[in-house]
Amino acid sequence: MVYCGVPSKGCGSCRAKRTKCDQAVPSCGQCRRARRVCLGYRDEKSLTFRDQTRTVVSKAQAAKARSSKVTPGTDLPEEFNPSKDASGALVSIAQVSAYTQDIPRNPHAPIEEQGSFYFFHHFVRKDVNSPIAYNEYIPKIYNLTSSYSELPAIIQAIGMAGIANLQSSSEPMMIARRKHTACLRALNSSLQDPKTATSDATFMTVMLLSLYETITGFSPQSLKSWVNHINGATAIMRLRGKASLQTVVGRHLFSLLRIQIVVDCIQRRALIPPEIIEWSEYVIEMETNIDYRHEQETFPIITRLCTLRGLIEKERNNDPAVLVIAKGIDADLIEWADKSPSCFKYTRVFSNDAENVLSGYYHVYPKVWVVGTWNLYRSARILAHEVIERWLSRNFAVDFAQLQRSEAVLSMMSADICASVPCVFGQIDANGLQIGSSRFARAGTGTWILWPLYLAATMNRAMPTTRSWVINQLDRMGRTMGIQQAISLAAVLRTKKEITAWDSLGSRVDEEVDDW
Repeated sequence: MVYCGVPSKGCGSCRAKRTKCDQAVPSCGQCRRARRVCLGYRDEKSLTFRDQTRTVVSKAQAAKARSSKVTPGTDLPEEFNPSKDASGALVSIAQVSAYTQDIPRNPHAPIEEQGSFYFFHHFVRKDVNSPIAYNEYIPKIYNLTSSYSELPAIIQAIGMAGIANLQSSSEPMMIARRKHTACLRALNSSLQDPKTATSDATFMTVMLLSLYETITGFSPQSLKSWVNHINGATAIMRLRGKASLQTVVGRHLFSLLRIQIVVDCIQRRALIPPEIIEWSEYVIEMETNIDYRHEQETFPIITRLCTLRGLIEKERNNDPAVLVIAKGIDADLIEWADKSPSCFKYTRVFSNDAENVLSGYYHVYPKVWVVGTWNLYRSARILAHEVIERWLSRNFAVDFAQLQRSEAVLSMMSADICASVPCVFGQIDANGLQIGSSRFARAGTGTWILWPLYLAATMNRAMPTTRSWVINQLDRMGRTMGIQQAISLAAVLRTKKEITAWDSLGSRVDEEVDDW
């Protein structure tokens, strides 16, 4: 036990801001004047003496790990076990809270810590091991990073932005912006140092900057920032080189970047960079898990789709080969689906719940990360059949049988994307029963379904009922998960106009990256 002196009698908010508190009840005058939530007062007696044993031990172990295992710019030790002792009290609490059902409600925790709680709760899942998920390696990098570096700052910025969205509060958003600015300053410093410019922590920070844009909203400026961060991460990946893919963490980070590049290239009808294609082949060869390997095998098909759409956009190509290639891509997607291992098999459950279920049925998936892979498959088939329909229309080709097939595929893929939403919210199980406390309803899962849902509402032949239902789900996602971009996309859909901000960004030029 350690005597810690007389603790401050101020409320949690005043202590966090280091302002004088008048200790008024039920809330202090400072909080009332600032129109913020007063976090209440501590029990002074319980804080006078504290058991610091675990804290001292964890700090000593962390210092030893940093000095003996890690040097700036190196990859992280593969033997790290997240279940073992963490490097500090904040990370330890955050890791524990990450695997609970609800965001911790500790009225005495500094508000910045609550931001960390939000991030680890919503984006770190112990039972999610997909290459495109934020999983155990986030605490791995976080634990071995200085508290003054850019990674903790962006994690707290994302968390505070999410809390601000959930609470419709301006104070957490102000803190998020300050943390975001601090992150950018620290990141620019790291990028100037050859030892840290290509480290896992720096690369992850840049990827999380793009996530920050998703959480904080959607506007032409935020979209440009998102693209800049993805281009910046691509530039860092080039510097890291193929050798970085030899570690599990390196392959996870690459997969996170690749899915963002796919979204960007699909939206702008751009070509995927050749290095990403080459390194993806290497990652597929390195993958030993049959389930994850199957997920990886969608990428070569998506690459061909992006190439086809990019060439059509650039050259307005009316060559009959376009039709042949589009049909071939769709056939390969069907073959991929037919070869899916048992981990990818989902159940269709019929329901009359019109509010939460669009087409009279919903899906139940064995793993939540499988939802993202299936929706990428469905989105790709939608885009392939839109190419087919537009080619037939442009060339005045009369092929009623093909048009009927394309119309059926578009309708089915749209319905299946919408059928995956109840599982994302964690509402119902295979028997159609209420799960109760949400199992999957986290912002990390919600971000995977934003663009598939938007595509389902804006594709050719999209029904008004589908558009209306998607708007409601996006609004709900924003309210319950704190994803401002979901609310922004719903607002765009209400205008009945597709987003045109992508077109103003021009073609993808990875070499030209704006300042962070």
